[in-house]
Parts: sequence; structure tokens; C-alpha cells
Amino acid sequence: MEKEREGVRERMKVEKCPICEAKGSLHVKWVLNKIKKRYEPYYGVAHYNRETKRLRWCYVNRRIAMQLIHDSFPNTRDFT
Repeated sequence: MEKEREGVRERMKVEKCPICEAKGSLHVKWVLNKIKKRYEPYYGVAHYNRETKRLRWCYVNRRIAMQLIHDSFPNTRDFT
């Protein structure tokens, strides 16, 4: 787990993105919701582009993110 300015992020390598089928890493970022009452997780797969030296994001919903986590670690339970 790594700390960043805007919050805590967790990341995990993904062999194939469920949206664009490219390699990347799954990130979980906790963001304050619209009402500003509680934090909610946002799930995204980041892909690094070597030509532009920037990240490209594919955002996934919680169900797909949990499926990626369970595929990578089959003996774990839902820990988020």
C-alpha cells in the first residue's frame, strides 16, 4: 500500500484489463462522496503509455474489481 497526497491508494497488477484487454494495475482510491459525509472506493485500471509517458485509465465497477481480485488471489475473501 502506498500513500499519496489526496488519499491512500492500493494497487495490484492485472494481466488483462476487462475493458480494453491491455496490461495494467488495478487501483483502489478512497474519495469523499458528493454529500461530503463518507468515503467511497473508486476502482480503476491504469495503463502506462510509453510514447506519451502518461497513464490511461479504465474505470470498473466494484463487481468487476472484486472478480479481478478473486482471480488473482483465489483463497481470499472480500476485504474491501
